[in-house]
Amino acid sequence: MTKSNTTAPQPILLCLLESLSFTFVIKLFRGMRITPPVLIMAGGEGTRLRPLTSNRPKPMVPVANKPILEHTIEMLLSFGFKKFILTLHYMPMVVERYFGDGSNIGAEISYSIEDKPMGTAGGVKSAIDRYGIKDESILVWSGDVLSYFDLNNMLDFHRSKGSTLTVASTRVDNPVEFGVLVFDDEYRVKRLQEKPSYSEVSSLWINCGIYIIEPEAYRLIPNDRSYDFSKDLIPRLLDRGESIYIYPIKGYWNDIGTPLSYLQANLDVLEGRAGMLKAAGLEFEPGIWVEDSDIPRDIQLTPPIALGRGSTISSSASIGPSAIIGRNVSIGDGASIARSIVWDSSIIGAYSKLDGSIVCESCIISEGVVCNPGVVVGDRCRIGKHSVIRSSVRVWPERLIDSYSIVSSDIRWGIRWYSTLFRAEGVAGAVNVEVTPDFAAKLGLAIGSWLNFGGRIAVARDNSTISRMVKRSLVSGLLAAGIDVENLTVAPLPVLSSYIAKYKLDGGVFVSAPSHTPGRILIKILDNHGVEIAGSVRRAIDEILFKESFRRVQPEDIGELTYPTGFIEEYIDDLLSRSKIDSLRGMKLVVNAVEGSTSVILPILLDKLEVDTFLLGVRNVRSAKAKSIMEEVEAVSKVVRSIDADIGFIFDCSGSRILVVDDEGIPLQSELALSILAFHLAESGSTGKAVLSSSIPESISEYISGLGYDIVKCGRDPSILLRSVIEFKASLGGDETGRFSIPRLTPFFDSIASMMAMLEFLSKHRVSSIRKQIPLKYRVEAAVEMPKKLIGKAIAKLREELGDYDTPGIEGLKLIEGSSYISIMPSLDEPKILIYVESEDSETARSILRRYEDIVRLVAFSEG
Repeated sequence: MTKSNTTAPQPILLCLLESLSFTFVIKLFRGMRITPPVLIMAGGEGTRLRPLTSNRPKPMVPVANKPILEHTIEMLLSFGFKKFILTLHYMPMVVERYFGDGSNIGAEISYSIEDKPMGTAGGVKSAIDRYGIKDESILVWSGDVLSYFDLNNMLDFHRSKGSTLTVASTRVDNPVEFGVLVFDDEYRVKRLQEKPSYSEVSSLWINCGIYIIEPEAYRLIPNDRSYDFSKDLIPRLLDRGESIYIYPIKGYWNDIGTPLSYLQANLDVLEGRAGMLKAAGLEFEPGIWVEDSDIPRDIQLTPPIALGRGSTISSSASIGPSAIIGRNVSIGDGASIARSIVWDSSIIGAYSKLDGSIVCESCIISEGVVCNPGVVVGDRCRIGKHSVIRSSVRVWPERLIDSYSIVSSDIRWGIRWYSTLFRAEGVAGAVNVEVTPDFAAKLGLAIGSWLNFGGRIAVARDNSTISRMVKRSLVSGLLAAGIDVENLTVAPLPVLSSYIAKYKLDGGVFVSAPSHTPGRILIKILDNHGVEIAGSVRRAIDEILFKESFRRVQPEDIGELTYPTGFIEEYIDDLLSRSKIDSLRGMKLVVNAVEGSTSVILPILLDKLEVDTFLLGVRNVRSAKAKSIMEEVEAVSKVVRSIDADIGFIFDCSGSRILVVDDEGIPLQSELALSILAFHLAESGSTGKAVLSSSIPESISEYISGLGYDIVKCGRDPSILLRSVIEFKASLGGDETGRFSIPRLTPFFDSIASMMAMLEFLSKHRVSSIRKQIPLKYRVEAAVEMPKKLIGKAIAKLREELGDYDTPGIEGLKLIEGSSYISIMPSLDEPKILIYVESEDSETARSILRRYEDIVRLVAFSEG
């Protein structure tokens, strides 16, 4: 009987619980404040926030005089969470010294320090294993974000869905910097896009970095290796068919990814837009938050403002509206601070003006300094009196700016800094303004630091003195990083690519100064196949340069510089051995090297071909005054007509592009030249696949397809295009700018190889006769400019409202109206959306173009 009495209540309790509604049970748990443990990922470096994060981890950046992490823990405490595990990596002692065991704020805080970056999920798993968590749900929170919403509602949602993993999500207008979530009507996640391009955006709902995760999910995270929620765990769960849901937060969220969003986060807290998040101290008067600052009666305070402990403000100073002053700050007479933030222990001199600016810790802003909107001054800087810091300039820590200076570019290494170094064509900028010798040396250091120590790399340039200066600086950086450099001096880009591939080097760099853009420099970085580096490598080099995390070797390990010989002759011999030119006897060519790098090859090659050639623009050193590309084309066209030549060629300075003039002196559009090359290769039995840029006109794609090719469309980025040619083992590749790849001759974009193929064709046909057979529609284009942040939103909404026909590899949208084609795609480099229309007649094309310009503007600038 005793045994029976002790066990009888158990089934009765179970029956009772089963009879209760699920909602009641949830409410019961909420009333009991049953909350899962919290793991806060607080190891972030905050690279994009530099120089704010140069001397502290991002979660410790102050917002309204409290670190982001303190706001987060206080909010979680308000919802009943007590136990916290902080995963740390970057500057862990800064966090540990500040919070200790958490007892001073009523929390229980433990730490899990990563010796090496483990990724978001990997760091969480390491903490789970360290603290013996086995069968509990866990709340995971990104310590980088500032947020406030009802967590009890999120817990209810998670439990009601029976979710394996619930992701907090919010809707943004520009999702390309985040993980984008695609979900159904029940909020169940169908797929995740990690930082999609503007062309790929399928949703405006993003991953907020906040998760509720069940044991069956975190048990899948491998031990002791880097593993990420977005890149690894969520895709794996989706592949397994696990239930993953988004929870649309109703509240405040800011990822604080840029200094501008950091400033906005501070103002949001100060102005009451961040839920219950509050500034440090007490509300002394409505909108005035004070710790214990000394506030004279004769100063002008315009709410909202926050004043930190121990700060002193001189008479006649003006503070606010929307100003945050840290602890132990000194503000001089007549100073004005509005919509700005001043961190601890800084000095703001008399009559200085801060408007929309951020001044970090322990700075001295001298008398009469003006900091304009968007300015960020790093820790321990000294700005001399009466200097003007122009809008959006960042000054890195411990910099000294002389008095009376006007600073219009970032003070990092003396150049203006962009969000990324790379454009579609490579690293580009104005010589001695954006691309200076010291910048080139640091770029060489960054490239060398990315390569393995002792690597071998080849460099070449065009024949301009500008390129020579920049290349020499770049080589010095490579050598300083312990990289051996083989200097080909002046050589075309395809020769450099061929050399890298043939001799199995680790990469290469080509420097050119395009003649049609005077004063600009272009730097292309190549991988070990001789192809421009992939996007992931670009980002890696960009980060090394941004963080200045260079590898500088000991003197005895500095790389060796050598000067190979004979590679020009090897290239020519290889090309001649692969070509199928029967006879050029009696033909006349006009060739314009535009004083570029092909000048070192064309005279030798054409002499071996024994063809009558009229050579233009062949010089060892480029002249000071360059002609425009149209002037160069017109010069060739005139000579072709005057001497009755069979064909004319115009080469770019790098040797990767070619323009063609036919036997009637008519310049061919590049897509026509591509069509003629396709005709020639098909006639000789080489069809297979043709890889075309997505901006090639549809009428040309159809013509080439009709010759027997399988068309593969890919992006407009030249690196992607060339990699696709190699991947698909194509017979032909090309774009609308005159870049052609003919793998039978060479797999690279090679204007000289393209000329050889044209000469093969010329032994059987006249160019003009085939040109007239190629059907061309009228093609018009327009560009709609807009803020960059609207581009992803516009493409997503256009795809949603207009639809498009499904063609793999296409960027943006492709639409069909009757016999007309419409292409809508983002510009590769500029903040604009491009529209192309092809129609049977110009009137129809222009009418459709105007209509779609209006549609794009309406969609991009509409609310919602």
